[in-house]
Amino acid sequence: MVAFTPVPDAPPWVWGMINMAGQMLPVIDLRRLFGQTGKQPQPQDFLLVIRIEEQTAAIVVDEVLNVLELTAGQLQPPPAAVSQSRFLVGAFPQEDILILILSASRLLPDSGGKGIDGVNR
Repeated sequence: MVAFTPVPDAPPWVWGMINMAGQMLPVIDLRRLFGQTGKQPQPQDFLLVIRIEEQTAAIVVDEVLNVLELTAGQLQPPPAAVSQSRFLVGAFPQEDILILILSASRLLPDSGGKGIDGVNR
């Protein structure tokens, strides 16, 4: 975790902004974005920097256990009961766990205001 600057009137899932190599990045709390109880920032928290097209953001994560490279054929579509999730694009069963695959492009708003506001891209 690095020091971030709070942003007035930002959505509750945005902790603030950081400066990374001269680039201003929003810090997004996925817990709050997904409607869960957020947590207070801690020095041991990790930030995962993602870049989609021209957008870059820092996502607060608890930890990174592994990095997998998957093909589209390995993904299973979400069941009908959760197919309306605006972030979930599929799942990848691995041994005794299920890895949910989220659309990173839907986590970041584009210049037209799409993405986090619920409009799928």
